[in-house]
Amino acid sequence: MQKRIYWFALTLLMVSALQVKAQYAKQDSTYKKYFVGSTLLMLGNLIPNDPNAPEFIQLNIGYRITPKDVVFLEFKTSNTNSKS
Repeated sequence: MQKRIYWFALTLLMVSALQVKAQYAKQDSTYKKYFVGSTLLMLGNLIPNDPNAPEFIQLNIGYRITPKDVVFLEFKTSNTNSKS
């Protein structure tokens, strides 16, 4: 199971590096006015039965007014119940 997680994280890291300049490309044909995103910290939620898992959820929803001006909402929640 841990090998799967490591391979998934490695693949995600390699794929995310492909579009580093995607927001600032002048001839980008896939430019979207609206976007939805999250954080990499949510990958910690995929580890089953881990007492140190973050139990964190974040969702970003936004609208690009111009390529440099953005309005967005961030929804966050976390479970702070700790077992002692």
